[in-house]
Amino acid sequence: MVNIWFLLWVFLAIFILGLFFWSMQILWRQKKAWGTVAAKHNMGFDKGNLTSSPSISGTLKSFPVVVFSEEQTVNTNGAKRFRTIIQFELPVRMGTSGVVASQDAQNFANSLVLKETINSQDVGVNAVVIVRGDDAQLIKNYITQDRAKSLNAVMTINGIACIYIFDLNVTFLRFETPDAFDDAARLERFLLKAADHVKALA
Repeated sequence: MVNIWFLLWVFLAIFILGLFFWSMQILWRQKKAWGTVAAKHNMGFDKGNLTSSPSISGTLKSFPVVVFSEEQTVNTNGAKRFRTIIQFELPVRMGTSGVVASQDAQNFANSLVLKETINSQDVGVNAVVIVRGDDAQLIKNYITQDRAKSLNAVMTINGIACIYIFDLNVTFLRFETPDAFDDAARLERFLLKAADHVKALA
């Protein structure tokens, strides 16, 4: 009679190997997709080593952008997973520090040391969006109707946390998602659409 523990170990080994090769297949598709998009738009591409994620850096529609993967803690038990980060830098100088964040990023937004919380609906932004800053009036003046429209669009994308963060010197629009973006056409569509919103916000 075959030992039941031996069968369990064999099953576990097969499961782990299957998970590894599944993860590697996604990684290989991701490298290919990101490399394709980077080459098409004349951006820098680092494919990483055999088991690490790639990265993209350069400009898209005249705005600096980086795309990379980052390991993050996702719950209180310390579980971790990789998330794709897409971050644009804007030429906007707000004159104050602040953040506009989607519902998925509210814990981060509320952890920042900022003086005021602004009623998002007072500036035409969706009620689930967090708006905080050191000078509420400057932020209210900045969020015009057109900018509110773009903020609503990026802050309510399903499955993607979005953070628009700024201080006296820099302004970033950042997206975080568990999606590996391992399809070149889908990644390109997202980047181009995001760049359109960056242009509206700038």
